[in-house]
This record gives sequence, structure tokens and C-alpha cells, in this order.
Amino acid sequence: MKITKLELIRFGKFKDTVLDLKDGINAFCEANEWGKSTITDFIIYMLYGFKKTSKKGISVEDNFLKKYLPWDDDSHLFGALELEAEGRALRIERKTLASGRTSLVVRDAGGTLGGVLPF
Repeated sequence: MKITKLELIRFGKFKDTVLDLKDGINAFCEANEWGKSTITDFIIYMLYGFKKTSKKGISVEDNFLKKYLPWDDDSHLFGALELEAEGRALRIERKTLASGRTSLVVRDAGGTLGGVLPF
């Protein structure tokens, strides 16, 4: 599996940001506070959502949600990730409202809907 594109549409400091990834290793060598950790957390969010608890069993979902709600409008997070797996191109779209409710949409490269997990 390889990730081919990241679309940080509304995630933390990023708005309408598209990153096309190349084959091989992609490295972000930027200054502090550029958003390297935010991009890493975005990939985890897109694939798995926010983790529910910390090592001590304390809920951290709200903290991650508050951390990454867009700076200009904190109503919801939204992003997309495109990947290739076993010769198939897929697009994952995830949206999380400020209340924590999430929807997840999976499409193939042609736009055919593969599944939806509603709010």
C-alpha cells in the first residue's frame, strides 16, 4: 500500500492544502511549527480516526479534536487521503464535527462509493 495524495481541507492550521506524494520516501524538511507533526497526525486520523484513550486510560479524543479543529472555523475537520493498494486506487474522506461525530466515505478511483459510515 502507498499513499499518493493528502488533502488537508480543514485540519488545524491547514486549509485547502493538497500534497501529492511521489513513489519512494517523501520527506518534509521544514522549520519548526510548519506542520510536520500535524501531517503525521492527519494520516493517522484519516486511516484510523482519533485514538480513544491514552496509556493511562484517560480519554484523549476531545483533546485531539480540539487541537486539530481548524483555526479559522472550529465547526468540523475534513480531509481526504488517496492510496493505492493491490493495484486498486482508493479515496478515503473523513469528516468530524466539533461534537465528535464522524463520517467516513471510501471510494474507488472512478468515484464509485465503496462504503459510508454516517455520523
